[in-house]
Amino acid sequence: MESVLSLNHQPPWCLFCSVLETYTEGFTGVKANRTLEWKAKLGVVKLTLELADRVVELSVSPAQAAVVMAFQDQSSWTVDALSREIQMTQSLLRKRLAFWVSHGVVQEKDTDTFIVVEEQQHDTTQIEHGYDDLDAEFSEGLVVDQRQEKLQVCWSFINGMLTNLGSLPLERIHSMLKMFAVQGPCGAGGDCSLQELKSFLDLKVKEEKLTLSGNVYRLVKT
Repeated sequence: MESVLSLNHQPPWCLFCSVLETYTEGFTGVKANRTLEWKAKLGVVKLTLELADRVVELSVSPAQAAVVMAFQDQSSWTVDALSREIQMTQSLLRKRLAFWVSHGVVQEKDTDTFIVVEEQQHDTTQIEHGYDDLDAEFSEGLVVDQRQEKLQVCWSFINGMLTNLGSLPLERIHSMLKMFAVQGPCGAGGDCSLQELKSFLDLKVKEEKLTLSGNVYRLVKT
């Protein structure tokens, strides 16, 4: 199987991680105290798959592209091996493989072993677009992005807490954030889970706006 790849916004899952890391390092070197956060789930990949007896054109998510492009290097993969190769959980990988099976590109030869279908054995209706899968993954990424935006609104309140109190543990920030949210100014950010808040605060640590020692956050002194 050969593929022709066209990218819109983001490259496939893990395929160009080293390039992105290099670009991020360069950006951080030019823009002091700033970094880049890649939103790969919101990307679109346009694929042209050239099989022995047909050409399949699809617009898919980066994760879907990473799965099918692995079959360029070898025509058969076990779920376990492919999961490790592209750094994707087996449960998610099975869902993405099912997508390619539904499009007649791969098939499950034995239990948890998938191969490329170079030649179709019977007539099928060619599906030209994978928008159902694309929309599902785009929606998933968009929900996460919207949540991050709501938490960003709360950043001024978190900043104020730490300015006044010096340092706070994650659980205390979470409880205080809920108190502010009841009054309205923090909006829907107050209903975030503890894990979502931790991810947001850890991002601020990466952006060098906070420091973390143990479970305690404090503002970076400027």
